[in-house]
Amino acid sequence: MVVVPDAKGLTTKARAMNYALDFCRETTIGVWDAEDAPAPDQIEKVAARLNETASNVACLQGMLDYFNARQNWISHCFTIEYAAWWRVLLPGMARLGFVITLWGTTLFLRRKAL
Repeated sequence: MVVVPDAKGLTTKARAMNYALDFCRETTIGVWDAEDAPAPDQIEKVAARLNETASNVACLQGMLDYFNARQNWISHCFTIEYAAWWRVLLPGMARLGFVITLWGTTLFLRRKAL
């Protein structure tokens, strides 16, 4: 864990990630949000997938889901939205050759690509 020092003005996730990059020493950099609940074997799956992909693949984006889908109406709506994005729209766009935007969490980048 890297604690980003306070700064006047800019307090964004991008600033924190840029600051933390200097502390990264491995070949893969992973980004999670504090409220994420990754699967226990997620890192192993990411490493295996990166090993089997072409060297020009710069990153892997994990599929996002809500773990409290049935908690209330709004969490149910967010779950439906994420399911539509991650299971239908983004895979379809990728198959059509469109550029896919990277979301800010559950993202794994090859350090050399940065």
